[in-house]
Amino acid sequence: MSDAAALQRPHMITVDLDELRTWFGFGVAGMFLPVLPTTPFLLLSAACFLRSSDRLYHWLTTHRLFGRYITNYIKYKAITRRTKIFTIALLWITITLSVISIDKTLIRLVLLFVALGVTTHLLLLKTMPVDDIADDHD
Repeated sequence: MSDAAALQRPHMITVDLDELRTWFGFGVAGMFLPVLPTTPFLLLSAACFLRSSDRLYHWLTTHRLFGRYITNYIKYKAITRRTKIFTIALLWITITLSVISIDKTLIRLVLLFVALGVTTHLLLLKTMPVDDIADDHD
């Protein structure tokens, strides 16, 4: 490894770690906030993990809460029927509560369009049979 490459690598890791913290934080927040999508942010953080550290990428893809979800999405571009139903139900419950509690018509419309977009995206994803769920993390 040249001296220039050795000097650039630590800087690149720092940038990637900052990025992954941001995307991972948005992904986790998206689990609780109806307007933030979870999957794209977790996938971005997985990409940052991959570029910055094999150990961190392995941690994310084998995480007890996120690991299977991310691995199945990356490998198969699919989610289980149970995940679809749960996600869409939770999305519409939280969007409905938000729309009820907000007075502004424009914000209500934005929330409804976001919910429609996320619902459409989820319904267009392949539905994965439970038997095919990734247990290994190759």
